[in-house]
Amino acid sequence: MRISASLTHAPGQHQVVLRTGDAEHTLPVAPKAVGGGSATNGGEFLMLALATCYCNDLYREAARLGVVLERVEVQAEAEFAGIGLAARDVRYRARVQSPAPPDTIARLLRETDAVAEVHNTLRQGVPVQWIDGGPPETTLPMTHSIEHQEAGSTGAFFIQQAGERLAEMTYSRTNPTLIIIDHTQVDERLKGQGAGRQLLDALVAWARETKTRVVALCPFAKAQFDKDPSIRDVLV
Repeated sequence: MRISASLTHAPGQHQVVLRTGDAEHTLPVAPKAVGGGSATNGGEFLMLALATCYCNDLYREAARLGVVLERVEVQAEAEFAGIGLAARDVRYRARVQSPAPPDTIARLLRETDAVAEVHNTLRQGVPVQWIDGGPPETTLPMTHSIEHQEAGSTGAFFIQQAGERLAEMTYSRTNPTLIIIDHTQVDERLKGQGAGRQLLDALVAWARETKTRVVALCPFAKAQFDKDPSIRDVLV
């Protein structure tokens, strides 16, 4: 399972795209009020990664052990001494509320610590490799013009450049007011730029305007609807 994070920053724009396998979603992150870059720094994201990993793994291991968790709190912290220096004194703590016995919770906390993937990555000191991204002209712009086409019982929202279709979200029409999202495909040159989500946002806006109801069979579209309640109003 390959996991990636991509960001694109320009004046007035800061876009973060996260991907696990074929599932892609965006993360709202504010830009700095003054100067370039993100208002949330890398150290904060690293601590969030530790806290998030442990929280998610707690629920995973709790399910394995048959332990009910009512509430989880995780706090991670580290000392960053200066430019170019690795963090030190990295530590975290967790508290859970559960009807399970204290010794069961203690076991759960220990076993989760042993298998937390982000924690083990830091503990092993995995090398980080810089990869030359190639000449700038190979990179396509972050924002794209999205086109819509429908013929007969099929349609698509797509991104096209120089006559080449680089991304598309296709659908089938079952009746005048209902469509089924079938498939989403994004060219490698647009991966990490949120193109799939841009296509879905365009489809949702069109569905609202035309009072069209939507069924999401496409795994990518379904995952986006599951994660974002604000766009579910168009679903059947």
